[in-house]
Amino acid sequence: MMNLETNTNAERADNGRLLAALFIERAAAAGELLPQADRAEIGRAMVEAYYEGVEVPPGYVWESLALILSDLFHHADGLISPSGLMRVAMPELRATVNVVPLLQSIGEEGQPGLIAGAVTAILAYAEADEICLDHLTDMAFAAWSDEVEEERFIQAKAARAARFTR
Repeated sequence: MMNLETNTNAERADNGRLLAALFIERAAAAGELLPQADRAEIGRAMVEAYYEGVEVPPGYVWESLALILSDLFHHADGLISPSGLMRVAMPELRATVNVVPLLQSIGEEGQPGLIAGAVTAILAYAEADEICLDHLTDMAFAAWSDEVEEERFIQAKAARAARFTR
């Protein structure tokens, strides 16, 4: 189960890591083809794992998906930007070839693509539920950006305070 009571971006990144691992496990077992319906099913499994034991209130599905995407953005931080993830994930929605085994085989260099694949699974699930992807991704990016900026501000404030207390 994911930690829904996260206090730090590192905890959010850990949630994203767990989600990406679930995606990789499911997609690697899917075979050579991974059409959109199968991606959406993996996305559904990721959502269920994220909110295990917690009911998402009706009307808040897209907000709940934005939190998941934001956690994946945190996990990707330092490897690929959210906009880079989206540039890979959006065209992948219409792909049918499963590139997960190839990305796994190239090791660390395949990690950004694997995380983008996890993003694609969430987008496929959202699209199957008729959720507007533009609004979903805008909300996820805004949440991620606010969280990153808040952490940067707290670190800068602590550094400044340390300089003046010496």
